[in-house]
Amino acid sequence: SPSIPFLVAGLAAFGFFCGLLDVIMNSEGTRVEHDLGRTTLATFHACASCGLSVGAILGSLIAVNIGDWASALLIIAAAVFAAGAVFAATPNRGLDHASVNHGDGAVLFTRTLVVIGLVVGVSIAGEVAAMTWSATLLQSEAPRLAAIAGLGAGFFAGCQALMRFFVDRPR
Repeated sequence: SPSIPFLVAGLAAFGFFCGLLDVIMNSEGTRVEHDLGRTTLATFHACASCGLSVGAILGSLIAVNIGDWASALLIIAAAVFAAGAVFAATPNRGLDHASVNHGDGAVLFTRTLVVIGLVVGVSIAGEVAAMTWSATLLQSEAPRLAAIAGLGAGFFAGCQALMRFFVDRPR
């Protein structure tokens, strides 16, 4: 990033789109669980972690070999293609009126909910920290490590995927 304001704007956009993606994935995953009559949400997250792992590894190789702007354009093109493919494959279910909250909207914050939220928050913080390793920073500081910068994030996401693939059955 050329300056702190650009970095802050980039991180804000990154956080917004990651959060939006997570909400959409959880919403669709819940609907798929309902359609299938079994749990699949952890498998959704495992697949996302696999994608993160592959993306982190390939991202560092691509960023070092073709540069920042070409990498960004390639990522945007891949994201648009992937979003289009998902949109085309997602059935139109309409609005499920039974799921709309007609009450006061209050959420009960139990100790269990807070603990689960904290554990998930720490996990997401680790995942985001792993994703933000910069291959271009390493290129100037430790050039021989730049092309493999994604291995740390890839390993972390791979471990997350492995763990998540086995969660649906006990859930």
